[in-house]
Amino acid sequence: MSYEYLDDEATADLAVRAAGKTLKEAFESAGEALINAMAETGSVEEQEIKLVDKKAEDLESLLYDFLEDIVYFHDAENIIFKSVKITDFNAKNNSLRAVLKGEIFNASKHEAKNSVKAVTYFGMKIVKKKNCYEISFTVDL
Repeated sequence: MSYEYLDDEATADLAVRAAGKTLKEAFESAGEALINAMAETGSVEEQEIKLVDKKAEDLESLLYDFLEDIVYFHDAENIIFKSVKITDFNAKNNSLRAVLKGEIFNASKHEAKNSVKAVTYFGMKIVKKKNCYEISFTVDL
C-alpha cells in the first residue's frame, strides 16, 4: 500500500494518489493518506474505535462516503485516527465495512497538519493498473 500528495493540482486543495495491490488495499491507502494529511499520527493512540458501514451506487461514491466519514468523525467528535482497516470489501456490491482507531485530539500531545473541510469529486479516479489499483482524489482545505 502507498500514497503520495500531488503538488500544483489545486491551490486550496490537497490532491492525493493512493495505491494498493487490491482495490481494498487501495481504499485503505486512501484512508491512511487522509488521516495522515490531517494530523501527525506518530503520537496517536488507538483508544477510540469507530465503525464505518457504507453502501453506494458506484465505487467513486463509496470512496467519497468512506473518506467523508473520516472527516465527519474528526469535525463532529474531534477524533484523529492512527489506523484504518477495511474488514469487508465488496466491489460488486459497492460496499465496505471499516474500523477506524484513534483518540480525541489534544493540542498538547498531537500535531495538527491540514484542516480538511471536505472530500470532493474533483479529480476522483479509480483505475486498475497492471499490478495494482490506483485511486486519485482531492480534499478541500
